[in-house]
Amino acid sequence: MKRTFNYLIAVLILTGFALSGCEDFLDKQPISQLSRDKFWNTPKDADIWIAGMYDGFQKTLGDNYYNWGEVRGDNSQQAGTGTAQLNFLTNTITASMGECSWSNLYRTISSANFAIKYIPTIPNVPEPQIASQLGQAYAMRALMYFYAIRIWGPVPLVLVPYEGLEGQEKFPAQSDVDVIKAQILSDIDNALLKFDNSFPSIYKLSRASTLALKADVHMWFNEYDLAITATDNLLLMNKFTLATNEPDWKKIFTDPASSTESIFNMYWDFLQDGGGNGVASFYGSGSNTPKYKIRQPLWDTLISRGSDARLWNMYDTVDLWYRGDKVKVTYESYNLNFSWVSCKFVTWDPAKPSTTYNYLGGYNYPANSESQTHIPIYRLSDIMLLRAEALNKAGRRTEARDIVNNIRKRVGYNKLLTAENTPDEATLEYAILVERQVELWGEGKRWFDLIRTDKVKEVLDPVLKERGVADGFDDIRKIRFPIHTSVFESNPNIVQNEPYTQN
Repeated sequence: MKRTFNYLIAVLILTGFALSGCEDFLDKQPISQLSRDKFWNTPKDADIWIAGMYDGFQKTLGDNYYNWGEVRGDNSQQAGTGTAQLNFLTNTITASMGECSWSNLYRTISSANFAIKYIPTIPNVPEPQIASQLGQAYAMRALMYFYAIRIWGPVPLVLVPYEGLEGQEKFPAQSDVDVIKAQILSDIDNALLKFDNSFPSIYKLSRASTLALKADVHMWFNEYDLAITATDNLLLMNKFTLATNEPDWKKIFTDPASSTESIFNMYWDFLQDGGGNGVASFYGSGSNTPKYKIRQPLWDTLISRGSDARLWNMYDTVDLWYRGDKVKVTYESYNLNFSWVSCKFVTWDPAKPSTTYNYLGGYNYPANSESQTHIPIYRLSDIMLLRAEALNKAGRRTEARDIVNNIRKRVGYNKLLTAENTPDEATLEYAILVERQVELWGEGKRWFDLIRTDKVKEVLDPVLKERGVADGFDDIRKIRFPIHTSVFESNPNIVQNEPYTQN
């Protein structure tokens, strides 16, 4: 199916079907004239189109999962030598950087727009298929716009496919975030109306993942009671449970389809998707030095916990033990000559010989071009910790502590939160955010957590100064990414985010 879709997309682009940021694509033969003759005629057409929408989703988040949600925070420091890494870590992003492009995101939105308009017009499509595919299209559009407002703030709100029709806006201006928020929530509600209670695959949007998205959106806007309601509805589905032990925790990343925590994952196959995704090159490469490694303060947090299995499921402590002359792994181990390739997303092979020391057992780190980690977009621990934050804000602190304690106990860390060590809202919020940082390291969440809790300057000002940026996080407007230079060449109505320039 993937090859079929890639061929189809090539035809669609040549004939003007697909949305593009460049003006020359906007002058092609109107899609409405082509589509009824050449497409949207059979249920198979709908299947192919939805597959293509997910293909766009993969292209949107393949590397940007980390660029947009992870590396600008305090989780990582530079391990490789790339300029882009340094730009992210020192808050010196520019509009010419490819990571600031929204082109793939808007192509995915365009795919959703076409699906919403045309799938209901296809004859002889079973009603359950129409409902499911429309639900996926609405949910995907909501998810893409949610990424957009968190990254750029005001962006163009495009809700219909561009078809070259008379009067159709070629150069949409940016809409206010409140307007886009309303549309995101409307799309979520439409998706929930379409979805039934089934859970066919972690690789497709569903009622469960849409409820997870709804909770995430409400938390972004500090709407705690609404976030609690969304998580209530997710839990009422009775389809997800926390992993109960260390091996089951590891399966969340190495065998997510069998994990009871997985809600929505991004599928990736390097043979079909044109190479590896960003997991290997960013943190876990078997062919190159990774771009980033864990920052020492977070390493120290894990070491201080002693029995927390997330430490040795994030980094190969056996290798560290050998490199440290078989001395217990400690805070000082951070300074050893170690590759700092993360093992969080890869499997362990007990028969694999060490390339450096005389022992059997090692992780199957993929080459950059062969990484096919199925990246978690939403999983139960993530949503439960958001729920804990919301419960804390609502004054339901015992319930919030119970969530954190259950998440800790399943990985062997038994120092529990109590009313004595988290006596008020502020201390409990801090504990929850640290737990999210440990639990969700490398999963594209930390930067967004810092923004929505208004802690960017507090946390990153000293971190940036440590990295040699004398003024620290000097301009809070830099929380937003710049809009890519190419956008201004094709759309005169776009205004650059301050304080960035257009080039």
